Amino acid sequence: MILDDLYHVIAAGGWVMLPIFLVGAWGFYLILSTYIVIRADLYRSDFKVTLDKLRARLQAGDTAGAEALLVAGKGVFPRSLEIVIHNRHLPERALRRLLEEKLSRLLHPLDSSLPLVAVLATAAPLLGLLGTVTGMVHTFDVITIHGNRNPVLLADGISEALITTQSGLLIAFPLLLMRHRLADRIAWLNSQVELGVSSLLNQIYRHHQEA
Repeated sequence: MILDDLYHVIAAGGWVMLPIFLVGAWGFYLILSTYIVIRADLYRSDFKVTLDKLRARLQAGDTAGAEALLVAGKGVFPRSLEIVIHNRHLPERALRRLLEEKLSRLLHPLDSSLPLVAVLATAAPLLGLLGTVTGMVHTFDVITIHGNRNPVLLADGISEALITTQSGLLIAFPLLLMRHRLADRIAWLNSQVELGVSSLLNQIYRHHQEA
């Protein structure tokens, strides 16, 4: 029943429904793939707790325990700190260069798709507007041929105009909302990763200087 209704809606919207559907499918796929990458960190609230435990174990000389704590964790945050612990033997300058490369590879995929999602969310209502224009052209063509005495003949063009506009807006709104939500969480995650990495680097090289 639902599939039949969906088919009738798509058929009534005309050929413009195909690019609208493709734009929506592509946008939601990008949102889903980004969510899968960030899902372990999306609602994480233990950044400070994890960092405090890690610093305490390093302070006590329990390097194996610190590494085990990070290996047990899931997500970008523990993987970032694991890079620092695993390469702590390197000179500071070399480790910072390594971190710059590794963190860039680790964090870049998180928000690389979001600009395209914003473009797709903008394109959806524009395609709906295109459908409105084609629907009105269809309506005027019917009027030209048959006149305006039979409203049934005019219904197809009006339906095409309204359905495409509605479909474009229904795709754009959730895409924009989910995109902004993910962008906010990714920005927060990046700040926590930078804070955690800087804190560990300061502790490691302060310990080296004291030693």
